[in-house]
Amino acid sequence: MSEKMKNLAYERHNGYFRKGDNPKPYITHPAAVVNRLLSWGIPEDSPLIDAAWGHDLIEDVKVPKEEIVAASSEEVWQIIDMLTYKPEQGSKDDYIQKVADSGNRSVLLVKAADRLCNTLEFLETFSRERARTYIHYADLILEALKKLPQDSAVSKALAEWNELMSDLDSDK
Repeated sequence: MSEKMKNLAYERHNGYFRKGDNPKPYITHPAAVVNRLLSWGIPEDSPLIDAAWGHDLIEDVKVPKEEIVAASSEEVWQIIDMLTYKPEQGSKDDYIQKVADSGNRSVLLVKAADRLCNTLEFLETFSRERARTYIHYADLILEALKKLPQDSAVSKALAEWNELMSDLDSDK
């Protein structure tokens, strides 16, 4: 992992907080996404780890491309750019479809980790219903993950996603 990218994420998210009754510093979210990827066996020096640190830098705090590339690489920038929702390019539905259609392993794994972390936080902070709606809203991501070659990381991502959906759907 690039210490530069981690430091950029810490610096740029400083002073921002997650939503909810007991808001946590925002940086806890990228850190959770990084930890989830590491638990799936993604190596610390993988571009996916840098992308996880930076996945909300464009959308949430408007960090320019040049800063992201300087802290990581063009490859990481491209992953982050693909993970960034841009309202001028269509709806959230269009965005989820674009991410799913990318078929890009890196993009899909970071997005899956992001979605799982957010869903668990929604479960803790808001309600089961909001968490259930949030995870199912991205069912296209799950389907896209299933189409990837099933290496260890993809298999672990799928298993966690399916387990969480099953838990959330079990009390309908």
